[in-house]
Amino acid sequence: MAIHVRSTRGASRQWKLLRKMFFRMSAIVTVAAVLLSALILYLVRIFSPVPPVSEFVAYMESGEKMEEEASSPSSSYDAVRQVNVQVQPVIVTTAPVDVSLAEVDIVLDADLLAEEDFSLETGMTTGDLGTGGGGGDGRDSGTGRGGSGRGKGGGGLGNNDDIQVVLALDASVSMQALFQAVAASLDELIGVLRECSINGNKARVNVGVVVYGQAKNNGKPFVLSPFSVETDKIRAQVNGVMCDGSLEHCGEAIQFTLRNFPWNMRNRTQMLKVIFLAGDESFTQGPVRYEKAMEMAKEMGVIVNTIHCGGENMEWKHAASLGGGEGLSFDMNAQGSNPAARQEAERNRAASIAALYRLEVLPIGSPAEQKACMDVYNSRPPLPNPSNLEAMRAWNRQNLATLIRGYSWDAVELSRRLQLNCTLDTLGGRGNMPPQLRTLSDGQIMDRIFNLAQERGGLIAMIRQENSGGFIDKLLETLIRQADKRNIQIIR
Repeated sequence: MAIHVRSTRGASRQWKLLRKMFFRMSAIVTVAAVLLSALILYLVRIFSPVPPVSEFVAYMESGEKMEEEASSPSSSYDAVRQVNVQVQPVIVTTAPVDVSLAEVDIVLDADLLAEEDFSLETGMTTGDLGTGGGGGDGRDSGTGRGGSGRGKGGGGLGNNDDIQVVLALDASVSMQALFQAVAASLDELIGVLRECSINGNKARVNVGVVVYGQAKNNGKPFVLSPFSVETDKIRAQVNGVMCDGSLEHCGEAIQFTLRNFPWNMRNRTQMLKVIFLAGDESFTQGPVRYEKAMEMAKEMGVIVNTIHCGGENMEWKHAASLGGGEGLSFDMNAQGSNPAARQEAERNRAASIAALYRLEVLPIGSPAEQKACMDVYNSRPPLPNPSNLEAMRAWNRQNLATLIRGYSWDAVELSRRLQLNCTLDTLGGRGNMPPQLRTLSDGQIMDRIFNLAQERGGLIAMIRQENSGGFIDKLLETLIRQADKRNIQIIR
């Protein structure tokens, strides 16, 4: 009997040991299963495809390479991108940098761009997106009460820009006048944008150009000019385009533009990122639905405006509304395709510029402010003979935008900007007037100012119309409205 009891107790003890070992093994297996599941999910997340927009945002933040939908390696731009994938050294510096491509060829890492604020002149594209280029040594002048200053300015590498504008242009056979209008508009467009301010600080600006519908590229879009503010270089590229195609795929052009520029993805609500897509055919052509492209643009915070090169077109207006932009129209006949007519328009423009150059200014404010205004006025580069159109073109490229913007503390320009809706008190009273006006009555002073302001406004309007058939007006008026919503001040 005693032996039986001992045998039962031994079996019970063995059972408890086995059960304890079972529970321990179960716990170990459970933990291993959880860890294995986590590892599998992590690997799936790494190697699985990412939706296009999220993929683009990931690229901007990490610099990983992105695959482009509906792309063909047959285009010249794709061929360049496939060759231009070699690793190049990254240069990091904390000192002010002034680099020229003639001295060194640099491709900056995307992570570096997210941390530093560079103003380099690269003029290159890299990888699938391209870091773009900027006019690093541009004039960044600013004026305020008490004096004026100049410093390094111009475009950067794109990712830190406050204002980014891309012109996507249809290069089909009927669009040559559009390219003429764009080339004629670049001086003022870039000149005005580079004087923008955000909360009192100078805005960082870049402009790029995309071409789509050209025959030699089988209609595929390509980057004609990466981000830059080098007006002469962009103009030369635009003037060199031959309009000879027949495939106008608007949705594909928008998607390509979104994917192939280094858009600033930091703060989508305060930056101004705009595409102007111009063309004259149906908006629904091509492999990419424009609704999908517009959805991608809105997710990235990029406004898409459309320019129908003809009369108003409801299809183009509807497309713009989906992209958060405006549907514009441009009459290419106003630009003119007759060489003799274009030369006559250029002569008229030269005469208008000469008249604007000679127009009297009326400095207001303290004696120091009036002196500063007149110093700027008197230090202007001399105007060439208006009959020498080649010399006038060269002068315009450097000085026309500044001439049109006018001078600080000039009552004439201030009155024009206020659309003549000002009084003597608005201008600071008689004590703020220049000596030659103080002997006049209040009414005579305002008549003098208003007459000069109307003359100045009329000359500027003539210059713009003769310059680009009104194209620049449409662009700048649209940008001013859209910039205002982001507290960005654009002054023409």
